[in-house]
Amino acid sequence: MSEEITINLSDNTRRTRAISRVLLFVMPITLIGVGIVADSPAMQWAGFVVTMLSIAAFSTLLGKKNHGLTIAQARRRLDEIEKTQGEI
Repeated sequence: MSEEITINLSDNTRRTRAISRVLLFVMPITLIGVGIVADSPAMQWAGFVVTMLSIAAFSTLLGKKNHGLTIAQARRRLDEIEKTQGEI
């Protein structure tokens, strides 16, 4: 039996970028703001540390992000898949 190959195309890069920018702006304000409202320097520092760790994780994910294939590369890949499907 041959496996059925499904290809999904999606283009949500603008929405994803907008959401991540909003999160990077809102998250520090929220985390540190809770400490300010509670008048707790420890909570403020905890919010700062969590924010820095989140920014580091986010930047790491951006570096590893798969940007997908160009149209020409996708066509070549589909041709390769069709060849292997025809040989089976």
